[in-house]
Amino acid sequence: MRGGSLQVAMDNFEIDKVLKNENISHRIITYDQINQIDPLICPNWIIFLSYPGSRIGHWTCLLFYRDGSRKMLFFDPYAFGPDEEWKYLDNPLHYKAPPPVLSTVVLPRLKRRGWILEVNPYDIQGALTLDDRAERFISRNLCGELVSLRIICKKMSSREFYEYIVNDFTPERIYEIIKYIHDGEFTTP
Repeated sequence: MRGGSLQVAMDNFEIDKVLKNENISHRIITYDQINQIDPLICPNWIIFLSYPGSRIGHWTCLLFYRDGSRKMLFFDPYAFGPDEEWKYLDNPLHYKAPPPVLSTVVLPRLKRRGWILEVNPYDIQGALTLDDRAERFISRNLCGELVSLRIICKKMSSREFYEYIVNDFTPERIYEIIKYIHDGEFTTP
């Protein structure tokens, strides 16, 4: 898996394999496909945010709970809300951020259907990487692993997941666990 390093971000094929090895129904889409999101089709949507023609980006997800609660969770490992991440993405060509379709079209449509939005309030990736918080640029290639683990640990509340990850793991350990799952050597309980 990606050369055994945290220096290279997970790609869609690696995330797909991790979640398939855990038998988790999911769809991976890019931001320009965001209108496809429908909880009746799939309960776990992984969203890759990137600028046109760029392979540099950030992983987030939108999870739907089919337990009668009608809850949907937007998970960004840095605790950004929907469409807030764009200004922090690496953007060397200075592309303009796309229209905020997730927050202005998709989520309002889902709310009208009775879904209740929860947004992850915990900056897990920042807490793990201990970057200078004055500059909140998305760095340290851990978002794919954290999104994968959030989906695997979907039954945990946002607070339980934050405490579990931040108290029990280092970035390197998270990478090792995801690598084991990816390679079929480990499955979560």
